[in-house]
Amino acid sequence: MSSRFDCAIPLGQTCNVSFLLQNCKLKKKTTAFEWFVSQSLNDITNALLQMAKGTDGDILKNCGGETQIINANISSCHYSNFNDIYIRRRDRLLECIKNNSKVLFIRFEHTNHIYSYEDIDNFMNAIKAINPNCDDMKLLLIKETEMHLDHPFLINELWDPHSAPLDHYCSSSQNIEFFLRVLEKHGYNVHDKTDVDFNDMSIS
Repeated sequence: MSSRFDCAIPLGQTCNVSFLLQNCKLKKKTTAFEWFVSQSLNDITNALLQMAKGTDGDILKNCGGETQIINANISSCHYSNFNDIYIRRRDRLLECIKNNSKVLFIRFEHTNHIYSYEDIDNFMNAIKAINPNCDDMKLLLIKETEMHLDHPFLINELWDPHSAPLDHYCSSSQNIEFFLRVLEKHGYNVHDKTDVDFNDMSIS
């Protein structure tokens, strides 16, 4: 039986999705929004639109020394010079979206930020600006607060911090088992394992 999704793209809110994919041995090549903090999906949407239009030449800013800012609200303290890394990871992100029809975008949020139908619509349209044939793609939004929003591009999942307390690197068995259950539930191939180790400075 073929999988519903071919690849997973982490979209923040912090590094949790990257850690979870790594700990589940499902981490593949790193894309533009990993190892960054982004307070809202809307900031990701705005950055994607700039990338899609090719107007992201000045998207990087330096703030307080080492912190790099994308789109003013997406920041990281991992890098002192992100320019070359950004270009490589941005191109990889765009290539993955353009060349695949079955992408699962994954975002994990700790906050009680409430999204509207329009917010998800805007995100979907940003993806469509990169790949108009993205009907098989989905956004998996994992939140610690329940969100009742029905949108064809959206998959909602509730993370219960009481049953799976979140540790810093998402390495506990509860965290890993929850994430694998969610991925498998929604048709991601959890058996396509890799032993490659990734971190914030990985070339891959």
